[in-house]
Amino acid sequence: MNLTKRFLLVLTVCLTSSVLMAYAFGTVQYFTATYQGTDVKLEWRVDDDTNIDQFEISRKRPDETNFTRLNSVTSNGTGSYTFIDDKLYKSGQVATISYRLTSKSGATNAVYYTSIANNPTAVQRTWGSIKSMFK
Repeated sequence: MNLTKRFLLVLTVCLTSSVLMAYAFGTVQYFTATYQGTDVKLEWRVDDDTNIDQFEISRKRPDETNFTRLNSVTSNGTGSYTFIDDKLYKSGQVATISYRLTSKSGATNAVYYTSIANNPTAVQRTWGSIKSMFK
């Protein structure tokens, strides 16, 4: 086999793998974080979640080196998902909070990120403390 045929074979395999990867996960159309009172509402939409088993949601504050897993959401077949982060105001710190969404399909993962500025008011910090006492 000469060099040209080897190159074409490798190129074909790479292109096929990329197409399969895109098909396996679909496309995340958006991943947003917005405030809902004292909580943060994460929303995302996938154009095709047929082959997705679950989504894992993680959060990282600026003083943390790694993301902390918050929860996982099982694929529901609708393509639209929501998760409420109701434990954010325990720290009361002013900073940008990062969220990571991991789409899981078997042994393959796709990762997406979003962030939101955390600037809680005194009322929000107090309410967050009260909520945490009853959890």
